[in-house]
Amino acid sequence: MRMLASMHYPEVEEAAKDPNSVVFLPTGTTEEHGPHLPLDTDCITAFEITTRVAKVLEQYDYKCIIAPTIPYGVTLVGRPWAGTLGLEPETMERVLVDICNSLAYHGFKKVVIVNPHGEKAHIIAINRALDVLRNDPTLEVFLLGYDLDYHDPTTLRGAEEVLRCDRPELDGHAGEAETSLVLLRRPEGVDKELISKLPPVYINTREHWIKGAKTFKDIPGGELGYFGAPSFARPETGEKVYEIRSRRHAEKLLSRLAKIREKKP
Repeated sequence: MRMLASMHYPEVEEAAKDPNSVVFLPTGTTEEHGPHLPLDTDCITAFEITTRVAKVLEQYDYKCIIAPTIPYGVTLVGRPWAGTLGLEPETMERVLVDICNSLAYHGFKKVVIVNPHGEKAHIIAINRALDVLRNDPTLEVFLLGYDLDYHDPTTLRGAEEVLRCDRPELDGHAGEAETSLVLLRRPEGVDKELISKLPPVYINTREHWIKGAKTFKDIPGGELGYFGAPSFARPETGEKVYEIRSRRHAEKLLSRLAKIREKKP
């Protein structure tokens, strides 16, 4: 596993020639995650999942290269809070298309976009980029993480069974799961004194999006920008959540890559 930004260009040239090379493009956000988590929480998550999936792929002889994490996304739901820096959907689409086209120009054939941000407008922008990129017959682009089959950010699919809170199905943005992830990887970034004082906020945000809510502040109970139970967060829960999500992502990706290998003469 190698970090693209730390490589020298002759090394990149050689890597692009290898048919087993896979480039990962983690996508994060700079967005509020409650009063207790850092703005780059999604970047932390995207990079961790990326490295875990890459380690699995390398057991199957793939050569994994990790591009720098994109630190911005479509963050309309968090816009009211200071520090949230967002892109318009069209800009997000264009950024992804341009980066993937650059990778293709230099000879890479397989790119994996990793998306831990569950905002519907963000997911739609990514999928529009995928539609454009799939017009290039020389490039295979995959999406891991939230996709159009699951755009409800109120739950963390596949991890509910390991959460400790009373309503794991309603643990969402900056709740127990996300707080546990940051406690595991950047504990100094969590306001531990504050999370012990934050009461659970169990709300099905999807119902409010359907009714017309545009931001988390439009949802009664969402005034602090978190949903779920941060006070239940533990680093060991973060490890379990990462393991579950990464394993499922790796299985999905390996299945799709195997089909490509089967097609080759």
